[in-house]
Amino acid sequence: TVIEQYEFCRVHRKEEIIISYKIEKGYPLHIDFTILPNWIKSLKDELLKIIKGQQYSEYHVDAPGYYGTKGLAIILKTLTEMFVQSKILTTNLCIPQLLSQYLAQVLVPKTAIRLIAEDFNNIFLDMAKKIIID
Repeated sequence: TVIEQYEFCRVHRKEEIIISYKIEKGYPLHIDFTILPNWIKSLKDELLKIIKGQQYSEYHVDAPGYYGTKGLAIILKTLTEMFVQSKILTTNLCIPQLLSQYLAQVLVPKTAIRLIAEDFNNIFLDMAKKIIID
């Protein structure tokens, strides 16, 4: 139908715009989500420093940048397995936040920033933070 054809063209055009934007910004065009959990696990020691208060965390970005909603789901699942299910991260360590808030507002952004920094050959974290906000 005409409506289906229009919708197909609209979606295709939107994809072209997104791809052009990613190319312009130098973002990866393809993300291998299958390796993301192990990559996140490699950040465990650094994230433990944040949990234990040994490293200051000031980021308040709730989204993982170009990793999108699929990346957010994988990051949250992996962090939950690493820290919540293992009882490393407890409610007491998160006060005054709820555990879920701490994951979403502290650990997810910190993880995403480090993943993005590595995507860009270990750029400075401040530069990765700008990318995530973009």
